[in-house]
Amino acid sequence: MRRLLRVLVALIVLGALAAGGLAWWGNKWLQEPIAGLQERTTFEVPRGVHMRAVAAALHARGLLDQPDVWIVWSRLMRRDSALKAGEYELQPGLTPKGLLALLSSGQVLLHSITFIEGSTFADVRNALVAN
Repeated sequence: MRRLLRVLVALIVLGALAAGGLAWWGNKWLQEPIAGLQERTTFEVPRGVHMRAVAAALHARGLLDQPDVWIVWSRLMRRDSALKAGEYELQPGLTPKGLLALLSSGQVLLHSITFIEGSTFADVRNALVAN
């Protein structure tokens, strides 16, 4: 009986150490700048898309090397359903934690366009298509 108890305690301690190590590594990863983000990049979050699809798209573009960790973090922070659709500008130095905050903040990239006074409808349409 004592031997079983010792084995059980050892397994609990090992499990706690493993969980602590994993949490430490995950937190460290979340706070390091994204390695694949060397220059300003735009990323679009389509309307109605799920967190897993966004993580897969970021991973495919080389912007997120641990998409599953990012998804788990978003669920723990209850932001997995808080993504806002739009086009975002990702700056070098952005962390995975900051990326989640940005994509759930709604601070989308704004574009400007100028219409010259006296333009015809065709001119306006052509300017919109060009931009």
